[in-house]
Amino acid sequence: MPTVDLNADMGESFGPWKMGDDAALLQIISSANIACGGHAGDADVMSATMALARDNGVGIGAHPGFMDLAGFGRNRMSVPRGTLQNQVRYQVAASVGMARSLGTSVRHLKLHGALANMASEDEILARDLYEAALSVAPDLIVMVLAATAQQDAVQSLGCKWAGEIFADRAYNDDATLVDRSKPGAVGQNGQSRCDFDRGRPNNSCRDRYDLSARRHPRSRRYCPRCQIITARSRDRAEMF
Repeated sequence: MPTVDLNADMGESFGPWKMGDDAALLQIISSANIACGGHAGDADVMSATMALARDNGVGIGAHPGFMDLAGFGRNRMSVPRGTLQNQVRYQVAASVGMARSLGTSVRHLKLHGALANMASEDEILARDLYEAALSVAPDLIVMVLAATAQQDAVQSLGCKWAGEIFADRAYNDDATLVDRSKPGAVGQNGQSRCDFDRGRPNNSCRDRYDLSARRHPRSRRYCPRCQIITARSRDRAEMF
């Protein structure tokens, strides 16, 4: 029977400042991207969140981003490539080490925020970042935004990977995410941002991807963007 890995970002609190109800969310999801202290989180938050994930049987992922606590990692930054790679190594190593101290392990990697968005547009950047992470933990499953430069990078590297779609985000025609600053970029109160789900199919996306007899689980209509995942499932690593 087909299954879906329900994934969420968390571990984003910092010191006395709390963000989100991670404990409640960890009873629902099957994998968690836990902040590594770059864009959010700290050592205590990382430890506590990983322990809760372990106890709930939730897969743990490292979630590195730009070293941008003030901007929550959502600011596009110009950082020398070698420095950026070392910042990814730094964050992934912290994640791997913390998990090991708790008797568990980090299963996957997902880039955060602006860093992820930039990597979805630039295969060379994506490859450099993934190589940096894999130099610390070679067996990580790399979670990518499907049908973008991120996917091109992991296929070029030949590493384990899993494709991701966002139920609550709007997409550009090239399968990248619409910038959060634009109206309608983020769904509210569980609203789907899938064009087909809203009855507005995207013809350029329809032309680009080969549609098969896969259907969107909500709309019961063909969805080119969601099809990206199912059509290429043969290449994905198992996440659950």
